[in-house]
Amino acid sequence: MAIAWITARLAAAVWILAGCGRPIPELPQVSPDTFGKASKARVQHALDRALKSPRDPSASGELGMLLHAHLRFEGAVSCYRRAVTLAPDEFRWLYYLGAAQAALGLHAEALKSFEKALLVDRTSAPLWAHMSESLHELGDSEGSRRTSEQALLHDPRSPAARYRLARALAGLGRTTEAIASYEEAATLSPEAAPIHLALAALYRQRNDTSRAALASKTAQSATATQVPMPDPLLAAVRALRDDPQTHLSRGRRFETEGKLTEAAAEYEQAIALDASSRSAYANLISVQGRLGRFADALRRYEEIAKLGLPGEEVLNNWGVVQAMQGNQIEAGQSFRAALVANAHSLDAHLNLGILAEQMGKPSQALEHYRHAVEVQPHHHAANLNLGRLYAASGRFDDAINHLTRTLAVEDSETPRCLYALADACARAGRARDAIVYGKQALAAARRFGQRQLAAEIEEALTLASR
Repeated sequence: MAIAWITARLAAAVWILAGCGRPIPELPQVSPDTFGKASKARVQHALDRALKSPRDPSASGELGMLLHAHLRFEGAVSCYRRAVTLAPDEFRWLYYLGAAQAALGLHAEALKSFEKALLVDRTSAPLWAHMSESLHELGDSEGSRRTSEQALLHDPRSPAARYRLARALAGLGRTTEAIASYEEAATLSPEAAPIHLALAALYRQRNDTSRAALASKTAQSATATQVPMPDPLLAAVRALRDDPQTHLSRGRRFETEGKLTEAAAEYEQAIALDASSRSAYANLISVQGRLGRFADALRRYEEIAKLGLPGEEVLNNWGVVQAMQGNQIEAGQSFRAALVANAHSLDAHLNLGILAEQMGKPSQALEHYRHAVEVQPHHHAANLNLGRLYAASGRFDDAINHLTRTLAVEDSETPRCLYALADACARAGRARDAIVYGKQALAAARRFGQRQLAAEIEEALTLASR
């Protein structure tokens, strides 16, 4: 330990760049022992390499990338400065330096680094987008607008660039253009909550309460807290972080993007680093089932069961995998075991309700859906399924009550919920309400691109109007 500290201190001496007399910035003091066990060896190797090769820009820069990945931004800036001094025309070190400076809130310094990067490559959309962000943070809406437009010139489908352009336009008081740009950003990235929140704020400024409410509801159900920006260089930095939680987060992100094979690989990595991670096992079992890899799902379930750690989430997901294979009895056993682990498991009650319906036991299904609603009174699926069964049994007032609850938040399930509500109203003799909800269901289905459902609703509305 003492030897490593002395070595690091000696390496911190200022070197002079051969041939030009420019001082080479010091390496930061790095203690690999402060990193997690999965990353410690990698950091030690990168540090050793940077110490042994003081004039190699890649050695310093790649140590900076590791520090950057682990949110050690000050150390990353020192490494990137060193790399830039050794290789002043290498785009990635200038870009990374600016990104790390911006992460520290040093936006004026970040802009200087980004401007130097522009001298090397003016076609990088992420670079222009980062400049727009820093200019925004410095209160320069016009500069943010110009740089956002440059980003869009090089990547017209970048949600982040479109969002930043809209924000700059709003800052300049160009509200109509800002709304149009936010709406385009929402089309590019409908899952990004910040876009819908910004739209809601602008609609409120215009006293457009209905659209403001709709945007706010959409934001509540959105799954992403940031507006995505394709950025291969920073993606390479993030990929260097190697701990169970990071792999788990990556896996979840891949799942939301529909990339199930990639998600499975991340969950496998999370388990390799932490064999007791129930969430990693639960998610992996679910993904393997959806990929049709039932033998792999069974192997992983047996692994965690032997550890005595299955838990509610694992048991629920294993039950779903069993149900996928038509093993209804085994699926029911797994769902009931999840209820033993947690008597208030929403998923277990919902899954048992669905299973009971499939087995022709509506009274049992009704009971489980009631329990699910007790756990989460406004849960979409619970209220939708309970409302459907109430309508099927002629309890239309109860059906309408629960189906109305599904409208608290708008998401991709809203068209189905509205359609079910319209049907319940029609069967209850409330023809006018049925038409109103039917038209709302049609509009929502079109808004979410659900063409087949929209055609079905349109046909039902045509028949109802005769």
